[in-house]
Amino acid sequence: MNEEELDQWESKSGFKSLRTLISNANDEFGELKTQAEFIKWKTKHQDIVTMLDSTVTPLIDIGHYKTIVNRNQMYWVGKSLHKIYPDKLVIIEDGDSEKLVYAESLYENDSIRGIYIIDYRINKTIQFRDGGDENCERLKHDSYYQVGDRKAFLSIKAYTAPDGLLRYTKTEIRVAGHKKSWGGWHDYKTNLYARNIAFSVTDAEEKDFIFEWNRGYQSNSKQLVKYNDLDAYEIYYEFDNSKVKINWSVGRGTTGGTGTMWATLCCNNPPRPYNSCPTTYNFWD
Repeated sequence: MNEEELDQWESKSGFKSLRTLISNANDEFGELKTQAEFIKWKTKHQDIVTMLDSTVTPLIDIGHYKTIVNRNQMYWVGKSLHKIYPDKLVIIEDGDSEKLVYAESLYENDSIRGIYIIDYRINKTIQFRDGGDENCERLKHDSYYQVGDRKAFLSIKAYTAPDGLLRYTKTEIRVAGHKKSWGGWHDYKTNLYARNIAFSVTDAEEKDFIFEWNRGYQSNSKQLVKYNDLDAYEIYYEFDNSKVKINWSVGRGTTGGTGTMWATLCCNNPPRPYNSCPTTYNFWD
């Protein structure tokens, strides 16, 4: 579902997702005028967002989870409790929430206690490009382009995640816009565009996949997102996220605020026929 469809579903069901709470926090940030208002806002939303490089930044930044959890950032599959943290997912097989205090310090499974961990920590490398930064990490490639008080963001993520009683390696393409207000940068609704995106991913079973998204457009939204599920595996608690990686990527994204200037990706020497790095300007096809 796109953003509009998710909003409609939440309105009908009465469920308020973490995605919606983060969106509301961004809207409130855009209305701040004083330091006192900022401190009050920061206290109110400190469990879901933080300020990073003067930008409102979600503590949980994987779209799959933001759509299925609420403010407590937990969900259940059968009797198993799942708790998402900024850098990991904790699964408690018997659903005993009292084990969360112990599990918060773990980055490896404790199968004796029935606690399983998916480690989402990543190693970062940065390539500097005209107009913005291009980050080419193991599990995330992203870039931005700034025009005045507007920015366009493009990101590609890969991660292992449970879904029902199966586990998947998932990918996520996201285009979003930020604008600058009194206190810094925040998400806002605008026209969003994605063009000529391609990337290769190695999944948890060390199989390679190539994905393409030649055109994408969404009007009056905070993000344009496309998800892909790779092969599913039935060994539910064997999550080796260390094998998952984005091998290379290429593509462009822009917003109504940045117009004909694009955030671009060209990470890790894409092979033919994807090896022509995109320009940051004017090219629409």
